[in-house]
Formats: sequence, C-alpha cells, structure tokens
Amino acid sequence: MSIRILSLPFFCFLTVIQTAPPTWGVDIWEPNDSLADVQKLDIDTVHEIFTYASIDSPTDEDWFHLTHLAIADKWVTAWIEDRPGGQEGTGFDTVLEMLNGATGASIASNDDISSQIRQSGIIGAAVPMDASPTFRVRPFGADDLGPYRLYTMIHLQGGGRDRVEVEPNDTSGSSDGVSSGQNMSGVISDATDVDWLEFVTPLPHEAEFAVALRNDSGGGADFVVEVLDESGNVNYLPRLNDDGETGANDFLVFSVGDVQEKTRKIRVSSRSGTGAYRLFLGELNPSNQEWFRSPSLLNLSIPDNDISGVTDIITVPDSAVVENLNVRVNIEHSDLEDLRLELTHIDSGRTVTLYNANCPGATLTVSFDEESVFGFCPLAFGGHAPPVDSFAPFLDEDIKGDWALNVIDGDGGDTGTLRNWSLEMEASSKYVPPPFTCNSPYTGPMSGAISIKDSTGQGLAFTEDTIIITDPGTLADLNVFVDISHDDIADIGFTIQNVESGLSVPLYTGLTCNETRVMAVFDDEGAAAPCPPVDPMTPIMPNASGAGLDAFEGRPLAGTWILRVNDANPGTTGTLNQWCLLPTLQTVTDTPTSTPTETPTPTTDVGFNCTSSYSGPMAGPATIPDATPLGVGTLQDTIVIADPGTLSDMDVFVDITHDAIADLGVSLVRQEDALVIPLYSGIACSATRLSAVFSDEGGAAPCPAIDPFTPIQPNTG
Repeated sequence: MSIRILSLPFFCFLTVIQTAPPTWGVDIWEPNDSLADVQKLDIDTVHEIFTYASIDSPTDEDWFHLTHLAIADKWVTAWIEDRPGGQEGTGFDTVLEMLNGATGASIASNDDISSQIRQSGIIGAAVPMDASPTFRVRPFGADDLGPYRLYTMIHLQGGGRDRVEVEPNDTSGSSDGVSSGQNMSGVISDATDVDWLEFVTPLPHEAEFAVALRNDSGGGADFVVEVLDESGNVNYLPRLNDDGETGANDFLVFSVGDVQEKTRKIRVSSRSGTGAYRLFLGELNPSNQEWFRSPSLLNLSIPDNDISGVTDIITVPDSAVVENLNVRVNIEHSDLEDLRLELTHIDSGRTVTLYNANCPGATLTVSFDEESVFGFCPLAFGGHAPPVDSFAPFLDEDIKGDWALNVIDGDGGDTGTLRNWSLEMEASSKYVPPPFTCNSPYTGPMSGAISIKDSTGQGLAFTEDTIIITDPGTLADLNVFVDISHDDIADIGFTIQNVESGLSVPLYTGLTCNETRVMAVFDDEGAAAPCPPVDPMTPIMPNASGAGLDAFEGRPLAGTWILRVNDANPGTTGTLNQWCLLPTLQTVTDTPTSTPTETPTPTTDVGFNCTSSYSGPMAGPATIPDATPLGVGTLQDTIVIADPGTLSDMDVFVDITHDAIADLGVSLVRQEDALVIPLYSGIACSATRLSAVFSDEGGAAPCPAIDPFTPIQPNTG
C-alpha cells in the first residue's frame, strides 16, 4: 500500500481504493466484516496491495482502519463512489461510518451525499490526535450490492494548513493560491459573489486530485464547485459532483495528465443562498500504487568493463496484476555513456532495457516512466524519462516474485555506484489465473472435484482418479493438465501412470512452494515451473525427478490412466478440481508389409513348478495381444496380496511362450507407489520361450532364457 506524505510542508495523507474499469475481480480485502477483521491502511507499509472493494451480500460489511495517524489533530474526509469508472448497472446506496479505532466510539456518519446520488460521504470531520479513524461500509438496503471506490483525505490541522480566503478573489486574475494538503475557509456573501482559487499540481506524473467542499451554511446555500484550466475557460469534468442539493456537500475528482506542472483554477459559487464553506484539496495516490525499494544505502560498486555488471533483487511478496510500472534509479558513475540498465522479472523470465548509454554525465537519478515525455539529458534532477524498451511485456502479468536490476559498464576506465533503486507499481486487481478450459475428451474427475486424502503422519496418503480410454492411436506427444486447490501445495506431489505399460511419470512436487493452487499444463517442452504454477496458458516442465512424459511416446493411447496425488504432511486439505490428458497422435501411413521367414527355436519342457501362493494368471494362461500399426499390444495380469510383512528380497518367475520373444518386454509394477521394475527385453534374442527366475543376484540373461533353475538378472538395467 502506498500512502505518501504530499506537498511538504503541508503534510496531507490520501488513499483511494480503486481499480481500472471495466473489469472487476475478487474483493481481496475480505474477510473484513467486523472490527476484529479490520483491514489496516498502514502508511508505513509498502508491500500491501489494495484495490477496489465491494458489497457482496445484504450482510456484508467492510472495515478499514487508518493506522499511524495519531500524530496531530486532523480533518478527515471520506466518501464512496459506487460502480466507479462507468461500470454497468444502477447505483446503489451505502452507509459510511467513521469510528475511533481505539475506543470504537462514533465520530461521524452520513447515509447519503444527496438523494439524487445515493452515495455516502463524510467531509472535514475533526478527529483528535489520539484517534485513528476506522471506517465501516455497509449496504443501506438488501439490494444495495456492488463494487465501489472509497476515497479518504486526511489533513493535519494548524501550522498554516488551515487557510482563509482573501478577498477580492472574484475573478480568475485575482485567484487565491492554494496547495495540495491545505484546506480553505470561505464565504459566499451574496448572489454575485464568486470565489476563485489557483491550484498548481506539484508532481510530474499522471495524477488525480480531489476537491471536497463542506457546506457550513447551515442548509441555506447550494454551492457549486468547478475545476477549470489556467485561463478559466474549460471545465474538466469531475468524476463525482453533487448537483442540485441545497445544503449538501460537494465531492469531485479531476485528472491533471502527465505534465511537469499544470495549473488549475477552482471556482466556488452558489446556485441559491449564501453562507460559509470549507474546501479540502489533495492528490489522490491510489492505495494500489505501491513502492518496493532496495535499501536506501545499497551502494553496490559497478564493475568496470564487465558484461556481467552488478545485479540487485527486489522481492514483491503479493500477487496482483500489473497495470502500470515505473522504475526509479539512483546511480553515480564517472561516465554514464558506459552504462546499460536492464530490468528482469525473474519469475516470468521477461527482460526490458531501461537505459543504454543514452546521456552523458555522472549522476543518473531518474524514474523510468513509459508515459513520460521528458526524455532529456542530463538525467540528474529526479525527473521522469521513458525507458529504451516498452514495459508492455510486464503488463497484465503477476507482479509477485523477484525483480532484478542489472547495471552493466561496457567500457573501461570509469567506475561508479548503484546507490539505490525502487519499483513503483500499480495493480488493477489481485492476480487471477487466466481461464482455462480442458477441451479434452479425456477429462476427470468424472463426478466433479474430489477431496485429497490428508496424511496421518504415518507416511504418504494417496488419492487416485482414473480415466479409461478405448480410442485407438499411438502417442506422438502427451501433455497433462492438472488443477488442484490445497492449503499448502508444498505438501503434495502427483504422478501420471499408464497401467498397461507400467510407466509412471512424476509431474510435480511442491517442496519449496508454499502456495494454495496448482493449475498448469505439464509438457516436456515447457518452461521451468514457477511458484505458484497457476498459468495454464504457459506450459511447464514436470519439476519432479524421474522419467519424462516423452516415455509415453510411441505407446498406445488406449488404456487405463491414473493420476495419483500424494499428501506428505498432516493438517492440510485440498481438492483435485480437474485433470485431463492432452495427447497428440502419430499420423498413420500405409506401408508395404512383408512376412519374415522365421527359424523356429526348439522348445523344451523346463520342468519348473512355481510353488508360490502368489501366482498368476489365476484363470490359467492368458493370450498376449499382438501389436497393430497403431501401437503395441499389452497384457496386464494382477496379483493382490493382503499378507503382512516387509520384503528383504524379491525374485520373480515368468513363463511366456511367444512366436518371437524379441518382440516382448516384461515389467513388474507395484501400483501402491507406482514403482516400475523392468525385467526383460528380448530385442536381441530370436527365440520363442521365456521361462526364467529374475533375481538381482542372478547371472547374465542367456538367449533363450529357458532355465528357471539358474536365476538371471533383469536384462533391461
């Protein structure tokens, strides 16, 4: 959150909760439905992101607390604009209350600015030094629901900030001067009286300013507030202005554009009646505009004539969508024409060039602002200049993560120091992953999201979901989409298994990612997995060790596919929302075929009796499906063992008769943990029988392997 001291020495704090139209997202203030859950607007905090807010139900309340303001007596102004920025729909009515944050006592409340506008406003409430204002926003009626923008202005009392108009000020040429952070008391004394004020905007960037008029006439006057250009002949239309209510207050907001300095005239008059007023002015710094700073005394030496340069990293801890970005640097160097500056968002891998030997000089103190028109040299006066590259690659992406500034001195003979730097970001809303529709016929869970079993602390807890595919085809490539919500994705991992082939590929382990969502397309050709992996539009590689998804290439699509999710630690829960297979099949072409001439290998009765109680097939010999042009043929036989015990050694006997065992491969799979042990590949053995005991202590596999009394080692590694 950014609530800055403005236009010193006038010392005015302003915040605005807002978002850019026309898109509204989730109200990220929630939960803030009571004083116990109040959201704090802390002027010392630069890492919190605040956007718009909304009333979502008839019982919804939003509570906001302004902290660290117990420093002086102050004027506090607050008002609400519903459906800001031209949002569709009718306006709705809110109730705005201001309380003492320490005692809970009411300071002020106002149901309506006016009967026409139906919005809440409190203006110029006197708040003592020991009270930090707390605001409560609630709906007036059951149907008064929707998004809103809350404005607040805090002006310290005394010290030259409380001004009184100086007559004559009835023309543009005789305007009273007034500054941001000041307030001015005035009087409209008769029907011809007009008060003119001159307001010079202090900052060289796109800014919004607020003017609020407190009607102190006792209900006798209907004041009009207008904002005009310096010639006094153009009305800059306010976003919100009371119109036609006798005795009411006026609130309006105007933009000054991206200029070094711009003068505005403010004209106060009355439609009817006379009386006193007090005018409050200030710059609106949106609380979704945040500063992320390096240490003020960073002082990193810039290596001379070194293409690696010096790099410093600022970490942004919160997720939000980048709407606008400025980068401020403070560098001293004996020749700025040696330097190149680059900004990289490490999490997305995107880089832009800020500066490339653009200006001579020895001091670079500038804010790189794409909207700036002040690209002048030297850049030593704290101004604004456009970067070499556009910031467009960063816009609309998640700001969370590490941002690196790299300063490179590309020529010898000069030295310098990176004093400090900062990021100024505006975020339109809390980051929401791009929508993704799994348009695959191979999608699960079939009956909707399923709960992920929590570990009991005695080992991994497994949750499985199965997709059975009967469609023909051979895989040329396979990607897998997975969407999981979980209290802590650092607890979970998941694999994809094809039962027929026995292959199991680990997709994800969240050991170092303390987030709550995985929503990603896993692809061997994808990017490295970020944290959190929540952008399915950008495929990522599996981040767990083991076989890759390319292990499925050349194998049949048809079969039983299992997504197996494991939970490692107790106390956290989650759901498997959706997953799907995204296959690419090989193109089938007709090719001439020939029947090879085979020399049969004599077979012998091996005379081996498998006396183990763990034997199969249960129903007797089973036929091995032949391969087709669309892929391999697969036979799976299962033995289910319920007996207790822990293995100290394991041997496996296999007896297969086949026209050509060179065609075959044999693997042993334990489904509980997807452990796959390849036993045999007959690629180099032109025989018709495999009858062998496989043992790690056995000898090398002969051809043919038909002597079970002489154990052999698995011949596949």
